[in-house]
Amino acid sequence: MAPMLAVAGLWLLFGGTHIGLATHPVRSRLVARFGEGGFTAIFYLVAALSFAWLISYYAAHRFDGAAGLDLAALPAARWALMISVVAGFMIKEPALVIYPNLPAALFGQSIRGPRGIERITRHPFFAGSALFALAHALLAPHAVGIVFFGGLALLAILGSRHQDGKLLARHGSPYADYLSVTSAIPFAAILAGRQHLVWRELPIGGLAGGLALALALRNWHEAIFAHDGAWIIATVVGGALIAGFSAWRRARRSRGERTPLRWNPGTLLIATAIGHTVVGIALFHDAYAAILRDGFLDAVAPHADRMVAFWFLLFSPVCFLLGQIVTRAIAHEDKPLIALLGWYVLGLGVVGAMGLPVSGFWLLIAIGLLMLRTAHSPVPLSPA
Repeated sequence: MAPMLAVAGLWLLFGGTHIGLATHPVRSRLVARFGEGGFTAIFYLVAALSFAWLISYYAAHRFDGAAGLDLAALPAARWALMISVVAGFMIKEPALVIYPNLPAALFGQSIRGPRGIERITRHPFFAGSALFALAHALLAPHAVGIVFFGGLALLAILGSRHQDGKLLARHGSPYADYLSVTSAIPFAAILAGRQHLVWRELPIGGLAGGLALALALRNWHEAIFAHDGAWIIATVVGGALIAGFSAWRRARRSRGERTPLRWNPGTLLIATAIGHTVVGIALFHDAYAAILRDGFLDAVAPHADRMVAFWFLLFSPVCFLLGQIVTRAIAHEDKPLIALLGWYVLGLGVVGAMGLPVSGFWLLIAIGLLMLRTAHSPVPLSPA
């Protein structure tokens, strides 16, 4: 019973903070205090930590406790549920490719008519996750697996409803029109005659990629939760950061906030922060798992490996924030600030590379030099 309750509590923590931070009263206050970028960084950090805690706990206790439904023992049910899993991957994987263009994407995307996979479901990632999770809940050999995958399915369903309500309040009639011709449940709008399937719009590559990923994960099924779920944590957290960054880039382009720079050092710093997070989770997954297992509070010292892992990960949000500041400075033609930050980044890279030659500090040296070059560029840094 204890593992089931713990997993349920961790889902409430992740889901509650995930949806709670996105509600208008909370979000508006945080944006007013920290800005859109600051809110996004806080949201990602809270989501990443709570998700990592959930996955690492389930990975350690997925075989504990009472038996589950284990419908995999019934051949007919097993094949039907496996088809549901594959269908879930084929629906949700294309969503990662088209995410920046979806109305639900971050940074206020414009509302346009549904295309491609949106004609099947307006929430492809949520719908695919729900199909995948519900099937796994029924296949789970232990009750804790029912709670884990049931929590994922519930979050996907509630998340899609929450997004619809939020976007309807934000955009009004344009999103109401979008709702009237689409459905959250796959193919429901098509069967109801409110939508039709356009084959040429379907992301064939994304659908094939979802199928290939489902087959590959089936082959490596026993190793998915190895190392306290480190691969799942790194993939999901890294994928979310990349998707958010893509949406941010698209939003800037749609507002005309472009820069003629071939290499924008602010963008490079943000990309470095994302890569640093993914690498940190991959390198120090055991230390992070141990910190989360011990409840996080006062769980770092005096363990040397945990201290290294802790400070390694804390560099990522600082680097992300620095990238945002540099990007803003470029947009406002603040060359003195870019030069000041350039010397800071260069100095940090030089000192770090001297003390730790085999590291990513050399990248900071390159970015610092690029910032100094940008600061002394005779041409305008952004459009007039």
